Amino acid sequence: MQERRIEFANARGELLVGTLREPSCPPALAPRPPAAGGPQSSSSGDGGSSSGGGAAPALAILCHGYMSDRNSELLLRIAGALAREGVATLRFDFSGNGESEGRFRYGGYRSEARDIAAARAAVAGEVVNLAARCDVRGGVERRLGAAVLQRLSESGAVELRGRCRARGEFGWTLTRDDLEDRLSTDVAAAAAAIPPGVRVLTAHGTDDADVPVSEARLIASLVPSHELLVIEGGDHLFSGYAEQMALLPRVAEFVLGACRRE
Repeated sequence: MQERRIEFANARGELLVGTLREPSCPPALAPRPPAAGGPQSSSSGDGGSSSGGGAAPALAILCHGYMSDRNSELLLRIAGALAREGVATLRFDFSGNGESEGRFRYGGYRSEARDIAAARAAVAGEVVNLAARCDVRGGVERRLGAAVLQRLSESGAVELRGRCRARGEFGWTLTRDDLEDRLSTDVAAAAAAIPPGVRVLTAHGTDDADVPVSEARLIASLVPSHELLVIEGGDHLFSGYAEQMALLPRVAEFVLGACRRE
């Protein structure tokens, strides 16, 4: 398996940093016709290319969670599981996280969606997302605290400290606009608007203390073509060995199946 660092710009012109992991033996997939316009992905694996006539590369884009980065333990394990099935992966740092340029923002779902679009333009592929929240108002006071929210309502901005694996401890600014951007994001409407031809797998643990498993069930009821994987005993990061062994093969099966159908 090979890993290489890649860089690409998002819609704001910020440089995003990612890691492309290519398996030694990519699976044999049906040919994919060339895209009509737009960027072409680079060759993947043993000579497979996105250009017309060749085998379509199987590739998944892995997205990290809040105050994390592309090298979290969970993403590394998923990348390894997919590589063993012959699927390449791109994991990247969202704007303001890890090594990517930009300001760390609370919420920022629309910004992250644009970052994912930039990643897809850079390489193309499937997107894997886990333990997602549907009710964006949930958990705000629990994470920030009533005192911070009161200061924010009075001043419009609050200086906070955070910690993540890539940066250690760092300072960031919570603004009223950032909070309103989160609270105005209608995840339920976006989920319901996903076309029936797009299959979605939601994985969620029953012991997730950050986002309740009921959120996953709500998403499952909204997305037209949806598969729900509820992992007994799983926490928000699926940190237990047994829970990861329940998660990783299912994610690999889902992504590989999606690539073969394209």
